Amino acid sequence: MSEILELRRIKSQRVSIRLGANLYDFRVYSVPGGMAFDMIRDEVLMLSGFRIVPGTPLIPYQHLESGNFMLIIPNDELPDYNQFGLTQNLIYLSDAELVAIRGV
Repeated sequence: MSEILELRRIKSQRVSIRLGANLYDFRVYSVPGGMAFDMIRDEVLMLSGFRIVPGTPLIPYQHLESGNFMLIIPNDELPDYNQFGLTQNLIYLSDAELVAIRGV
């Protein structure tokens, strides 16, 4: 079942969440023209400086997935920290949900 991760309406923040056997630490921050993130899973840096693209999984490589995250944004808007928790929400998708979305 997907989970909504709480993001505050500030330019730069850190979020930690345990999902299943994994501990995720995110840094989400404003960059010109949008938002970017760094991700650490179980104390291992996985991604750094990746731009957040609306409706696209944050972990771009399926072989790195153990579930995935997506910033849900209406109407093809750009990510905007001023809208976090209002119209833009970061969700976690389990492996089963990813399979259902991909149809594989």
